[in-house]
Amino acid sequence: MGYGGKGRARPRVPAADRNPAGDLKWDGHGHGAGESPPYRGVKLRLVLGISIWLLVMPLLGCGREEEQADSRSPVRVGVLPGQAEAQLRRAYEPLLEHLAESTGLEFELTIAESYEAQVSAFAAGEVDLAWFGGLTFVQAWERAGAQPLVMRDVDLGFTSVFVVAGGSTVSSLDDLRGGSFAFGPAQSTSGHLMPRAFLLDEGFVPAEFFASVEHTSGHDQTARRVRDGAVSAGAMNPRILEAMTRDGRLRAGDLRVVAETAPYHNYVWATRSDMDGLVRGRIEDAFLALDPTVPPDAAVLDGLGASYFLPAGPKDYGRLRSIAQSLGLLDEAG
Repeated sequence: MGYGGKGRARPRVPAADRNPAGDLKWDGHGHGAGESPPYRGVKLRLVLGISIWLLVMPLLGCGREEEQADSRSPVRVGVLPGQAEAQLRRAYEPLLEHLAESTGLEFELTIAESYEAQVSAFAAGEVDLAWFGGLTFVQAWERAGAQPLVMRDVDLGFTSVFVVAGGSTVSSLDDLRGGSFAFGPAQSTSGHLMPRAFLLDEGFVPAEFFASVEHTSGHDQTARRVRDGAVSAGAMNPRILEAMTRDGRLRAGDLRVVAETAPYHNYVWATRSDMDGLVRGRIEDAFLALDPTVPPDAAVLDGLGASYFLPAGPKDYGRLRSIAQSLGLLDEAG
């Protein structure tokens, strides 16, 4: 009978390759000792493919696990202690709820103990997304490569104001000679850096012009000390002055503005330089999506003293950096 077709004879297997029962002997590799292995190449490719798959799959699995772990890790948010903690939480917790809903990420709020602590925590990698004033941003940029993300519309033309008690007879800065004065925190842009620069430009050296100079822990404390007559005058953030009057912490007429600085760029949200680009993009989009015509968004923006957010870049803070350098305040950041 033919093998594989008429006219073809079945190949003869030498007797040496048969066992006593007449069956083919196997060489331990799946083919007869005297037989050419027709499927060896296929087997080798199959075994090689499976081996590679077994090696690669755990690595892919680890990558997915790490990615999932990163997505589950909360974004650590740090804000400056410019006011009492209760006020800050009322302002920022609605924002973080919006960011979480918009991005699918989890956010964790931390209020720094001081302006210096905010910069130090960021530089130590303990904060991922930070709310900086212009000066603290420049310091974090110098120390840890902070990357500006977004700024409020009002931060394009921010100012600082000099305030006196409502019943004071002071009508100009000249009238404050020999009086007592309160700056805000030493690392505050609107409470110290720009008011000091303004006074120097006007020819007033604070340590010589005033009888005493102090630093408060925040803008709200500055306002209270001026109102209560503890100091003759103080420099502060006008947005916080407006908010304190609006919410009843100050009464109308408690304080009066006697001078104001020229506009400058101020507060900014910034991220760590090693933040994942996709995560950074989602957070930025969530800020930019806040719409003052949508009631829930308007409530978030109002709590932050903003009408909308816009992208921010390093060049926006070049002037502040130069002023901080001239006053030696970048040296203090180290």
